[in-house]
Amino acid sequence: MLSNTDLITLEKKYFDILEKHISCNLGSILTQINNQKLISSSPTGARINRIEHAIENIIESLISRHLQWHISSMTISSDSCFEVGDAIVHIDSKTISNDDGDAINNKVTIEKAQTSYDSQNQLFVSGMNWLPLLNHYESHDYFGEVPNFNICR
Repeated sequence: MLSNTDLITLEKKYFDILEKHISCNLGSILTQINNQKLISSSPTGARINRIEHAIENIIESLISRHLQWHISSMTISSDSCFEVGDAIVHIDSKTISNDDGDAINNKVTIEKAQTSYDSQNQLFVSGMNWLPLLNHYESHDYFGEVPNFNICR
């Protein structure tokens, strides 16, 4: 098991890789999101956020194609999940709408992630109980015990 300091260093490594990759491809990402307007017959459902769904697909495609990270098909995972050898990286898509309560004064409210390092305890934050859903570590047949990281985008 890694110390919290080592976990934070490893998580920062993957956050920095993703931040650089997404920043360098932002124009392409925005173009692809807007391309959904070209398919006017695309079905929509009341529970589908078209922008969030597009971001999930586009980012996952870019990461798997350009960084050659292996998509993980864990039964409990975030919007996108990758096996990278020394960790499993979960990525949540976050979009906001000014009328749904997620955005307050043009700021996004970020709450406790699904993983919380060395705590299995519930936290009470902003009037809600938060309990980690992911294991802190997964037993991987090839890589041994690897931590789960949850990175928001």
